[in-house]
Amino acid sequence: MISSTPFVVSGSGREKYATIQSAIDAAKNAGGGIVCVMSGIYPENLILSSNVDICGAIGIADTQTCIIKGQHLPPKTGTVTLKNVCLESEASVFSSQEEGEAELHIISCFINIKDGYIFDLPNWSSKGKIVGFDLGDSGSINNGVVNNCNGASVRFIAATFGGGRKNSMVLSGETNFFTVECKSPVLFKKRSKGLLASGCTFWETVTIDDQASLKIINANFITKKETSIVYNSTEKSSLTETSIDSENTSVIRGNGKGELKISGVSFIDKINIDKKLIKSSGDLVSGNFISHEPGKGLHIAEGTNAKLGTIKLKDGKAIVQNTSITSRSRVFLTHQCYSKSSGFIAVDAVKSGSGFRIRSSNSTDNGVVAWMIVESYES
Repeated sequence: MISSTPFVVSGSGREKYATIQSAIDAAKNAGGGIVCVMSGIYPENLILSSNVDICGAIGIADTQTCIIKGQHLPPKTGTVTLKNVCLESEASVFSSQEEGEAELHIISCFINIKDGYIFDLPNWSSKGKIVGFDLGDSGSINNGVVNNCNGASVRFIAATFGGGRKNSMVLSGETNFFTVECKSPVLFKKRSKGLLASGCTFWETVTIDDQASLKIINANFITKKETSIVYNSTEKSSLTETSIDSENTSVIRGNGKGELKISGVSFIDKINIDKKLIKSSGDLVSGNFISHEPGKGLHIAEGTNAKLGTIKLKDGKAIVQNTSITSRSRVFLTHQCYSKSSGFIAVDAVKSGSGFRIRSSNSTDNGVVAWMIVESYES
């Protein structure tokens, strides 16, 4: 228990330890323990130790009265937790260029970074874990949050962090974000797999590269003049129940060869999606479709095997080749302009997976007919 730990730090000299490092060293020599830090400002570059956790005195985290200023070296293995403290740094908070596989946890902490990352651990391996819960950012300027290129797993829950466009968050392993607000660009690399869910919000571009695969569920992108998503991956990803607010000419762009599945996505400003992307749409099951704003309405794509198109009759007949038509399809027809030769038009024959034939009551009808395919639904 914190109340009974012998490793209590106070900069005022009221406790046994005047520095956090001296308490860490004592706890390490004792086989582990909790270092309890009283209110104060502690300018220290700490060398952290496995099984030695650091906790600010209960009740002081939200007021940011327990501040640790510096850049800290984590252990290569083991587990370290920091709780109830404010972490400030001119550069990165936790930094190491060596290979590592430790678990680093920060809980109920505030972050303030001038130019760097919370976790600058580029060589942390897939055995390494980075975990953050209940985090706030107290004014970082350039905070890329995580820099890892060697497969470490990352999990953040109920966190607000990041700042600026200089440092992108680089993720290369299994990643899970739940109720996260991120204010820096994000880059998924290598074979990383990610789940961004439960109301996550992103203020800068999210890029999916290499063989990364991402599931984005119930998220918000508010990138304004910047592209929201850049998709360059060769793997499949999905984007569902998400709101995108971008004024960029390309809201979603990239040259990825992997499929990006989009379903239930609302575009606040523009809907421009790069035509080079391989994309598909899932089903959206809902109630009535209501367009309450004048000038807004139903938009359906035209093209090969689309559900909407036009065709010119020749001698009162035309064949529409369309592999999307099924036995449950209903085809609606209308002349695009009236002429003396215009006759009554109807679907003369339908062949599932192939197309349908249109016939006019006037054999001299050479008008243009618009058609639309609607699939009947059996609940």
